[in-house]
Amino acid sequence: MSNISRILTFDTPDEDFPLDERIVLRDSIASFENRALGSEAMEDVRFLASLPATRCWYGAGDCKLHPFVCVSATPLTSLPTAASVLRELRAVRFKSIHIPSLDTVSLPYLGYHPGTENDEIHTESDKPNIFASPGDKLAELADPSVVAAYANSLRWHSELQRFVLCGHLYYVLLHTKPHRHGEYEFSDWVILFAIGVSPKSGYLVGAVTHQVCHNYCD
Repeated sequence: MSNISRILTFDTPDEDFPLDERIVLRDSIASFENRALGSEAMEDVRFLASLPATRCWYGAGDCKLHPFVCVSATPLTSLPTAASVLRELRAVRFKSIHIPSLDTVSLPYLGYHPGTENDEIHTESDKPNIFASPGDKLAELADPSVVAAYANSLRWHSELQRFVLCGHLYYVLLHTKPHRHGEYEFSDWVILFAIGVSPKSGYLVGAVTHQVCHNYCD
């Protein structure tokens, strides 16, 4: 699977993108531009392609969620540290003053801290953010299409957890380069991942999307 059908800009120019490699679509699967999906990724591709179309559940923007495969130079055979995950994602500008160490496999969700360096990576599955949560109030979702979207979002998350090694997912939030808006400086967008290790290929697999930073982050 080498033919690129579209570059995913996530509404962000290259100079503001928080990764040092662009993400592209090959058919319906997102991956890094310079890492084509070979035969070893085909079981991952088939699994991801079986999941329903859905969108980032929380936030002000109506942003599509893309199935994602991160091809590793060396396939992973165990759970990586958060630092390793960020290296695989080419997240060269990750900044957080709240995470004491990235050299660990499991990280708590520390909450959002506006006005500080607050990129995120955590492994708490009940704080998925890009996916719906079972505790969301369905009584407020009167529109049948919203109820269907809610079910698809829950399914995506649960099936991804079942597929990856040890059911262990890493939830990543990366801010785009901030810009000044009047008296304030802030990022317009955040790039979001939910990924885990594929037991089939040893690659990181899951979802990538983006969302308006304002409201999502506050």
